[in-house]
Amino acid sequence: MEVNISESWPGLMYKQTQPAIALFSVGYSVVFAGTVIGNLIVVVVIGRNRHLWGVTNTFIFNLALSDLLIAFFCIPFTLVNHIFIVDNNRSLNLTTEVKSCKTCSVDKYLLTLTKNVFGDAMCRVKALAQGLSVGASVFTLTSIAADRYVVIVHPHRERLTNNQALWVIFGVWIASAAIMAPQAAVSHEKEILFENQTFDICGEFWPSEASRQGYTAALFVLCYVAPLVAISLLYSKIAAKVWFKPRPGAADGGSRNPVPVGVSACRMRVIRMTITLVVVFATTWMPLYISTLLEDFGNLSPQQQANLHHYVYPTAHLIAYANSFINPLVYGLFTTNFRQHFKQTFRTGSSSRPMSLAMTKLRRGNAHGDVQNGTANSTPMTSLKVNVINGNGNRIKGVVTTVVRNSNIVQETTL
Repeated sequence: MEVNISESWPGLMYKQTQPAIALFSVGYSVVFAGTVIGNLIVVVVIGRNRHLWGVTNTFIFNLALSDLLIAFFCIPFTLVNHIFIVDNNRSLNLTTEVKSCKTCSVDKYLLTLTKNVFGDAMCRVKALAQGLSVGASVFTLTSIAADRYVVIVHPHRERLTNNQALWVIFGVWIASAAIMAPQAAVSHEKEILFENQTFDICGEFWPSEASRQGYTAALFVLCYVAPLVAISLLYSKIAAKVWFKPRPGAADGGSRNPVPVGVSACRMRVIRMTITLVVVFATTWMPLYISTLLEDFGNLSPQQQANLHHYVYPTAHLIAYANSFINPLVYGLFTTNFRQHFKQTFRTGSSSRPMSLAMTKLRRGNAHGDVQNGTANSTPMTSLKVNVINGNGNRIKGVVTTVVRNSNIVQETTL
C-alpha cells in the first residue's frame, strides 16, 4: 500500500489512496454539516420558546449541545488524524516498513503516525473535549430514556423539577469528566524516532499495555454496554406500555388483562421511535468499540493493524459521529410538534408574542379537581392537551402538565 505524497502540501503524505480520501472527506463533511445544522435548530427552537423549557426538553437541549461539541472537537480532528500520516520528504512504503519493524510499540506508533500540527496544548484540550462530549451525549441519551419511562409508564409518579433536571445534567458532565480523565491524562504530544528521523505526534501514551487494555474494557462497559442495556430496558417497557392497554370500559372487578387493542397512529409512532432510538444507538457506536477491542485484545498482525487504522477506524468513527447527526432528527425534526414550533420560530423570528390556550381534552387521575386561574383542588397532577395559538394564528399542539407540590403549581409544556 503506497502512501501518496501531496503536491500541494510538500512532504505531507497520506494514509489512503486518493479515492478513499475523497470518500472519507465527503462523508465526514456531510456528517459535520448535518450535525451542526440539526443541533443548532434544536438549540434555537428550544431556547427561543420559553414554554418548552421543561424537563425532557432540557435534556434534549443538553444532548444538542454535547453533539455540537462532538461536531467541532471530534469530527475535524479525527478526519485529519485518519488521513495525514507524516511530515517527511521521502516516499514511504508502509507495508514494507511495518513488516521490517520488529518492535511492537514502534509498530503501533508507526501505524498511527500523524504529524501533530495543532501543538501540545491543543492535543491535551482535544482529548478532554472529545471524551467529555461523547460521554455527555451517551449519558444524556440514557437520562432522556429514564425521563420518558417515568412520564409514560408511571404518569402519576412525581417527576423531576427543572432544577433537579439541571442537577442531573451537571452529574452527567461530572461523570463524563471522571470516566474520560485517564484518557486525557495520557494524551499529549511526543517525539517519535524512527529510522533516524523524528516525528511529533499527538496520541495516548499509556504506561503499560495492561493499563491501556483495562481502560478500554472499562470504557466499553461504562459508555456502551451499560447505557445500551439501560436504554433497551427502558424503551422496551415504554413500548409495552403503549402497545398493551387495558380494554376500554373494563370495570375494576372485570378482566383488565392488557391486550393489544386497535393501535392508533400516535401510539405506533411512539413504538417506532423507541425501536429507532435503540437500534441507532447500538449500531452507530458498535463498530468503533469493536475496532478498539480488536486493536487492544485481538493480537493482530502488523498488516492487519495497518488496515485497521487506515480503513476500519475512519469508517467506524464516521458511523459513530453519525449518531450526533441522527439524534436531532429522531428527537426533534421527526416529531410533529417540534416541526410546528420550528416553522413558527423561523417564520416569525420571535416566540415572544402573546399566546392563547384552547383546551381540547382534560385527563385526570383517580382524584377529581379543577385547574383554573392558578388554583387546584385535590388533584396532584393534571394533564391538558392544548392547542397553542400564537400571534400569527398558527396552531401548535402540546400538553400542559400541572403538578401541585406543597400548595405550589408547577407547569410544564411537553411537545
